[in-house]
Amino acid sequence: MLNWQAIWSKRFHAWVWLLLPVLVFMVLMRLSIALGLQSVPDAAELSVRLGISLICLGLGVLGIYRIGRAYEQLSYVARNLVNGRLESRASTHWWGVTGELARHLNAVAKMLAQHRDHQDQMVMQTTTRLRLDQERLQELNAELRHALKSS
Repeated sequence: MLNWQAIWSKRFHAWVWLLLPVLVFMVLMRLSIALGLQSVPDAAELSVRLGISLICLGLGVLGIYRIGRAYEQLSYVARNLVNGRLESRASTHWWGVTGELARHLNAVAKMLAQHRDHQDQMVMQTTTRLRLDQERLQELNAELRHALKSS
């Protein structure tokens, strides 16, 4: 289930960008009528203009929905990476800036995983070395104890 409120809130005030072209169109139409550049539209012409405006508004809503879904998924992957789930990857089927952002996010995740694996390897090597040193020290202590008992 999509969280519409979260998707809508992450759009840089998308409603402004949806309504602004319609408002500009209406203002320009009113201004051109007031200046006498065009006559008052009849009902048929007005309904065509309204239909075109509604189609444009619908396409805008669809575009914002699709962009919202993409950014919601990228945000989910980023949250997973922040929480240490480095196996999380973003889908790269988007085009443009969103696809580029997804590819960069995946590259960061891959690099973090490589660094984690390298750190794990270094910790294991250091632990092994310390264990060997500890065993050697225990052997030396045993030899010293034995030497003290003998003398």
